[in-house]
Amino acid sequence: MPGHGKDAPPPPCVLGAPALMLTSAELASMQVTSASAMPTTAQVTRPTAGRGTFNTVTGTYGEHPVTVIYAGPCRIRPATAAAEGTATVGDLHETVGRYIATFPHDVATIEVDDFVTVTDATDPDLIGYTLRVLDAARSEWLIDRRVTLEVLEQVKPS
Repeated sequence: MPGHGKDAPPPPCVLGAPALMLTSAELASMQVTSASAMPTTAQVTRPTAGRGTFNTVTGTYGEHPVTVIYAGPCRIRPATAAAEGTATVGDLHETVGRYIATFPHDVATIEVDDFVTVTDATDPDLIGYTLRVLDAARSEWLIDRRVTLEVLEQVKPS
């Protein structure tokens, strides 16, 4: 039988077998496939240093300035149930929902403590939520960018 002789390479699933490498064409194909399955639109922002503009009439500062890192398609899915936790917010005990967001491979670097705001989605209940980035994964094969998000499960924003 061909491929079963003593000089045949081991199957890729055998411990110690040589790593499989993707060709640039295979990687590009995977990137296109991943990007084609992103039904949600979101904006990624990063808080900047300083405060908003001071309003002398009200005596308050305006919204905290942010930098828009990305605005476009993504995919947001709940993480596993095991990833959920709880948090104390003031006197409230809240369930913390964890999500995984997938962005196209060529999106600017997303960092921990950036914010993802859902602007359009196939699930209308997701629209308007802002989630905080907990972890920004890196990978050898840049098929897409995946980040772990959290949101406090509260009343839907209006």
